[in-house]
Amino acid sequence: MAEVESTSGRTHLREGKEMHFSLSSVSAAEPENGRRCTHRAKPHCTVRQGRCLSAMSAPEIRRVVTGHDDKGRAVVISDQVSTGPNPFSNLVWTTATSPADNMDDTDGALRGAGVTVAGGTVFRIGRLEPGHRSPMHRTLSIDYGIVLDGRLVLELDGGDRVELKAGDVVVQRGTNHIWANETDESCTVAFILVDAKPVVVDGRELAPTPITLPKPPQA
Repeated sequence: MAEVESTSGRTHLREGKEMHFSLSSVSAAEPENGRRCTHRAKPHCTVRQGRCLSAMSAPEIRRVVTGHDDKGRAVVISDQVSTGPNPFSNLVWTTATSPADNMDDTDGALRGAGVTVAGGTVFRIGRLEPGHRSPMHRTLSIDYGIVLDGRLVLELDGGDRVELKAGDVVVQRGTNHIWANETDESCTVAFILVDAKPVVVDGRELAPTPITLPKPPQA
């Protein structure tokens, strides 16, 4: 197995056709019905004719993190509101290992992470804007997706298509998929990704899609 190391995490490359895409270039047709930016046209947005064409944005959330004091009592060590270090999704927390090490004092949101963390976990929240859809992609992980608000469509390469609404959950088991927002409203989804072994079908490993996370805009 060949691997590519980067400062933003590790991507596994296995046998099979490599497909590269950037989450900052998720496709969107020119809106025709006056859809406008639902996240206040922040600097990273692509706006054309007064309409936001950015596929993803980082929703503002309140994050409460607990830990222990020097006597072993449970305490709150962080309580803050942020959009995370990346403008395209809010990276809430990561762990370097699974099972996690609760003795690790690293702020999980600041750990270098790609879409997944090799051997670890990732928790992020993202908002898919109206009229946008991701490319077909597969990650080397088991993913727990929770629709927090709005509606979106899950499409699989086998032809299945599922419409999801707030409160619905998806367990994505290393499958090739597309996320699509076909509505006039943004959709917010929480994703928990746990590093996983590759899926093997008829002796062939199903290769993950190498993904490039967008970099935050320069100040």
